[in-house]
Amino acid sequence: AKIDNVHFTDVGEDAITVKPNSDGKKSNVEITNSSFANATDKILQLNADTSLTVDNVKAKDFGTFLRTNGGQQGDWDLNLNNISAQNGKYSFVKSDSEGLNVNASNISLDNVNNHYKVPDSARLQVAES
Repeated sequence: AKIDNVHFTDVGEDAITVKPNSDGKKSNVEITNSSFANATDKILQLNADTSLTVDNVKAKDFGTFLRTNGGQQGDWDLNLNNISAQNGKYSFVKSDSEGLNVNASNISLDNVNNHYKVPDSARLQVAES
């Protein structure tokens, strides 16, 4: 799925949830040139194995920017680039998955708690902006 130039001004609970697809294969999701505001809980919720690319996105006033399915192990590859996030109450990325892969570059976090709340075994590569 590709989401481009979509602007959520009042997210509410969750803006986007990725669910398992019918063939059981890993989902490919791209979110570009978009913005999210006023998410009382999460902006992105991944409930299925996903290769996710987020590029040129702004987020303001949210609970958690991105959350993988709580307590679950999964095949999640997260490529996060050119993101500006402000006022994150709980975390930027939160996952319990030991095999999580995160590649992040040019991430600006202002008043965001728990930037990367992930297991020690997760592969986390964050390039300085």
